[in-house]
Amino acid sequence: MSAVQLRMARAALNVPLKTVANAVEVSYQTILNMELGKQHVKRSTQNKVMEFYKENGIIFVGDSVVHVKAIAEQGVVSKAHKPQPTTIFERMKSLALSGLLS
Repeated sequence: MSAVQLRMARAALNVPLKTVANAVEVSYQTILNMELGKQHVKRSTQNKVMEFYKENGIIFVGDSVVHVKAIAEQGVVSKAHKPQPTTIFERMKSLALSGLLS
């Protein structure tokens, strides 16, 4: 699971960093550093992050692909940050067009 995959997975779910950090019971900074590729984290933390995304319909393939299996409607992701029903590619395109992704 690469830093790029982590960012794509979170974008697909449309959730803030803090939601992921709270769900896996680590600090905001740990998740941020993972997404920036700045920090090597414990295997147990990586497993928790991977499990969070798996439970919410995200599958990591290799080091550069994220497959959106299903969009979570309930579970760890709070209803306040309910994901939009879209594919990762549509979400990334939307972000690029809005200027948020460069």
